[in-house]
Amino acid sequence: MTETHAGAALPVVPTEFDLDLPSDLPFYYGSLSHLGIDYLVEPSEALKLLLKTNGRYLEPALFDGKAIVSCNYQLYLGQFSRGANVMQVIEFNIVAYPAADADRAPMLTYRQYATGEDQTGSYGFCRINVACDSDLWVKAGQEAFGEPKFKAAFDITIPAVNRHPGPPPYWTDTWSITCKEEGPQGSPIVTIQADLTGLPAHPASIAPFIEYGHQTDGKPLAAPLNVFQPYQLYDLTINGGRDRATITPGPAVGPVDDFIRLIDGADPAGAWVYQSPPVAVQNRPYFVNVRETVR
Repeated sequence: MTETHAGAALPVVPTEFDLDLPSDLPFYYGSLSHLGIDYLVEPSEALKLLLKTNGRYLEPALFDGKAIVSCNYQLYLGQFSRGANVMQVIEFNIVAYPAADADRAPMLTYRQYATGEDQTGSYGFCRINVACDSDLWVKAGQEAFGEPKFKAAFDITIPAVNRHPGPPPYWTDTWSITCKEEGPQGSPIVTIQADLTGLPAHPASIAPFIEYGHQTDGKPLAAPLNVFQPYQLYDLTINGGRDRATITPGPAVGPVDDFIRLIDGADPAGAWVYQSPPVAVQNRPYFVNVRETVR
């Protein structure tokens, strides 16, 4: 009987980013707030060309004949032995699969894909552009994961348990994220807004997210991002949901203009949200009972 062994090499992970960072992976998120918005669009020649530019060994995933263009925002904490970093990122993606795995990729509807029924890991995000507010993680994304990443800044208002006082008195699931050029006078690149308050949500096990990149020589990379609890999936094709999410270009849209052109005239099909639960809470103080000494 012929003996076989697994023998594929792993990509080299650069170690010179920072003395306090681990020299290997995985990288653990201390907390995560995550909003994704999907658009179903025609698999146009422009989309295919853009995909091949960023992932020449990939093919656009089709669901009922439509391709998926997806935008996702993340705010996360990286905790290290000598401190912590809070980072923000927006990934602008085309959902794709490796052409060599065409026979393995399952035939799904968008609903099946969005609720996590692809457990083969075939479908993933080919990053077209990635905006990030950390110099360190721009470098790490480019060199370790093959991401087309650039430095940006963010102005945000997102759901949080430590919300500002004042109206409304009830919980709102509203997101406003402006990605802009870095610097005090940076012009907006793109603004993502979503108001999911009151829309029905469906728990969905959609992680791990496979994220595709490529090395400088064009060799493709795939890196899974796993999230250990379900997401909340919102169907934006019903109950007026299409009016609940928008992606609006700003005057400095240039770095993500290719992505914006792909979704021009399209309505959002779905949104998915995850926010880490708090692990501890500091409560309001109260008065301690005292008993005066009787003389």
